[in-house]
Amino acid sequence: MAQNDTAVGTMREALANLVSAGRSWLAALNMRRTHHDLKGDLQIQERNAAQDVEDALHVVIAHKEQQHLDDIAVDGTAEAMKQRLAEKRAEGRGGWHDPEESTVEYIAALLVGAVVKGKPIDVANFAMMLHQRGAAPHVLTQALITHCYAAGLPLADPGWNTEEVEAWSTDDEEFRHHSLEELLEENDLLKVGDTVYLGQATYPDPAAFFDADDVLEMVGDRGADEGGEFADGYPDDLDEEATSQLDRFLQAWLRTHCAPRFFTVTNSRPYVLTAADFPSDHPAGGTHA
Repeated sequence: MAQNDTAVGTMREALANLVSAGRSWLAALNMRRTHHDLKGDLQIQERNAAQDVEDALHVVIAHKEQQHLDDIAVDGTAEAMKQRLAEKRAEGRGGWHDPEESTVEYIAALLVGAVVKGKPIDVANFAMMLHQRGAAPHVLTQALITHCYAAGLPLADPGWNTEEVEAWSTDDEEFRHHSLEELLEENDLLKVGDTVYLGQATYPDPAAFFDADDVLEMVGDRGADEGGEFADGYPDDLDEEATSQLDRFLQAWLRTHCAPRFFTVTNSRPYVLTAADFPSDHPAGGTHA
């Protein structure tokens, strides 16, 4: 039996063969029941047809045992994706692979639009395009934020983790490590009895660096440069909700794209290294100052 390239195609063929064998067996059975079979030829045909049904059934069962449900589901979705792409090509659509025709930002916007419209196959196809184009994760995040802002919807704010983490230093001035192990690995000269410093590090929330008031002040200044006294009070007629909407957008954007790699340190205190702090195979282990 010929095998298709996909699990779904193979299963469909196996089921089609099973149905065909079943019909042949029913035909042979009816023939034997309605005709005289003095020589037993019809009985042999029925027996052979029943064997074909059994063989076809074994193929279906074997296929189900070999193929994981995940693979079958992915192949089935891929079939639907290919069909949808073919329909769009027939309409003259294409060019997703060409950066000069379709930017990844444009494709990401189409994906978000497909989500809003409830079209999962379109979502899958646009996701495939972004994957094949090697789009950075923030491209899709930004497309979602932009859509929410344009639609006046609550923005997807990733929030900000203000939890303190450890920070270690050799001189109580530059804290470059988040664990004692990391500090020891990058400072080979440290030994038992030396003093290092442990503090609490906090990464600042980038949303605190810029807000709606900053934007509106800048807009006002630019307006004054253009309109002079006629721009007094510009931008005006902005209610509290409009300002709040801009704040939410800025917070989400800043937290998504401007996460600081730096941090502030508080509660620094000295820590004297002991032999237990060093790995057993470290030269400093067991050495006293």
